Amino acid sequence: MFRGQPASQPASQPASQPASQPASQPASQPASQPASQPASQPYRLNSILAIFQAKQTSQVKSAINSSFHNLKTYIAKIVLNIHQHKNKQKAINLTRYQTLFAQIIFILSSLSLVNNVWALSSYSAQTEKMITGNTPYILLTDGVTPLTDLRQIMGVNFPNRNGQGGTEWISAWDTDLILRAPKGMHFNDVWTFATPTDGEAHNPSTLNVDDIDGDEVGGYVSGTIRATWFENDIQIPNDKLSWELWNCGGPYKLRVEVSNIQANTQYGLPRNRYYGSSSVEYRIIPNGQICYLRPNEMTQFGDHDPNVFNNTYGFSRNSGFPTTGFQNAAFTLVGSGSDQSLYRCYTSNGGGKISLSTIGGYGSNCTVNYIVGQRSQFIKNGTPTITMEFYNGRYWEWIDNFTIPVPNKWPSKGSGKAMVFGDGYWFYDIKNYYALTFCSNIEKISYIQAHSLGFRAQYLYKADELSNNQSHFIRAVGTFMGEWGITKRYGGVWRPDGDLWTADITSDDRRIYRVMGMTGRIEAQSPRYQSTTTVCRGD
Repeated sequence: MFRGQPASQPASQPASQPASQPASQPASQPASQPASQPASQPYRLNSILAIFQAKQTSQVKSAINSSFHNLKTYIAKIVLNIHQHKNKQKAINLTRYQTLFAQIIFILSSLSLVNNVWALSSYSAQTEKMITGNTPYILLTDGVTPLTDLRQIMGVNFPNRNGQGGTEWISAWDTDLILRAPKGMHFNDVWTFATPTDGEAHNPSTLNVDDIDGDEVGGYVSGTIRATWFENDIQIPNDKLSWELWNCGGPYKLRVEVSNIQANTQYGLPRNRYYGSSSVEYRIIPNGQICYLRPNEMTQFGDHDPNVFNNTYGFSRNSGFPTTGFQNAAFTLVGSGSDQSLYRCYTSNGGGKISLSTIGGYGSNCTVNYIVGQRSQFIKNGTPTITMEFYNGRYWEWIDNFTIPVPNKWPSKGSGKAMVFGDGYWFYDIKNYYALTFCSNIEKISYIQAHSLGFRAQYLYKADELSNNQSHFIRAVGTFMGEWGITKRYGGVWRPDGDLWTADITSDDRRIYRVMGMTGRIEAQSPRYQSTTTVCRGD
């Protein structure tokens, strides 16, 4: 795409220049003398190419006609001189001279014609060769660096992850890195190469075109850049791009696509350079936290407190869960987003109190198992703290800590087998209160003691501490079954049936309330009802 002057001037000007001399000039001057004069002014290369290619045929014809015209004119002048000459001998000599000179003129004219034709052909070929120069190229926004790889324009301007404000450039060579958004980041805070991340195709107008041959004037970049947000492979609508990233959402994906990127100029050849199309994807998680605490038993009967419980992930981090505890209780820490394989956990102050394990689909060692039997052991020197980290594609980063709340309910022991509450058909008939004796270790319990709710509640849980609904438990904070689900599935103190005696009796002193182990339904039965387990208060 070279543009400039040709390397050399042609040997002679086109034959269309006037060739005749005035009659007074001596014959020794060649008739074609004016043709050897240089051109009055140079032409631009493109103009020369157009003239010679478009008018080559007409110029050749003009050169031929001019040469023959010169020949005929000069012969006519010689003949006139002969007739005017008085000396016959001189006339004879002139006649000879005429013949000889005519031959010379013919030869010279022919040579001039050939030379003109050769010059035209040579000049055209030379010009065509010289016009094929260097291709234009794209300059990055610094005005210096050339574009050599499309990834150079596929990075993103990302809010500083250190939370100090401003932005940082994330290179397209860093797509193996999972980006952790700073707190408060909005989707539309991220920009690609001076274009918004709105899912629309934009021309990269901040890029410039340069050309070694100087043909960059009027150059421009064609093609588009498009950046689109996704959450779990579903495109985020444009009307939500002004929203803050939900701290428990994600993982998010930002797909950056460049299409048909090309440098273009208006002058010279070649006039463009094609760079092509490509795409990259950035993985982004919110600033992140431990979002949910998921009990191992997730049964629910269509009822839950939506303010604190999620049917898939369990209790929200700030719900207050768990307020209860027992040996073999277990829950899993759930980090931000749906991809839990990014996380791992470890504990401090948890030795001998809890163990950590991994269950399918969740973070490594992020399941907490209670291993001590008594509340006093669990809270000694503070309850355990669990730390969660996430893998950003290169190394592990701290993301959050969770300290288990001090439980306000913790059973001390369970009967491990079915037992009747007492030996009477009705509560007021009982002589031996087996369930109360088991929990209190008092061999002989008096009638007055047994009929006191305060006494009974020292050793047995009330119905509304075990379940929170008359017909079935509701997943909510505050009760054993509301928090942990079907408690018998954890084993330990809840074995074998899970149907539980309570401290509550009917107002007529006949029946005792018990909680159904599989549903949490509360019902009243005779003290001699079989298949019921005794679980003792140990708070």
